Amino acid sequence: EYVAIVHGTLLGKGTVELDVGGKYARTEYHAVYSAWSPSINSETTRVHLTPHTGRSHQLRQHMKALGHPIVGDKTYCPIDIQQRNSNKHGMYLWASSVQLIHPDVEAAHAPVE
Repeated sequence: EYVAIVHGTLLGKGTVELDVGGKYARTEYHAVYSAWSPSINSETTRVHLTPHTGRSHQLRQHMKALGHPIVGDKTYCPIDIQQRNSNKHGMYLWASSVQLIHPDVEAAHAPVE
């Protein structure tokens, strides 16, 4: 699971199913809260993201497709949005937990600290 700060006000929760690199990709999202960010000079939303497939740049492309690119994403965030903010801290996308399949255990789940 991941946490991201995205541009704009994203409401509620839902699922994005959009091919990434020509392959099926699915992401669930849940908007947690929105607030004005002076350092980003924009309304932003904290969102929890759960990818159900593991495509490169999947979360970044899916947030862009919703019209809410991830803050600091220089590849998928439109240049006009990038130029409006003063973010110099990189991309606002973090892993919040990791789940692994272990051959001797059904599933292992650990929060990232």
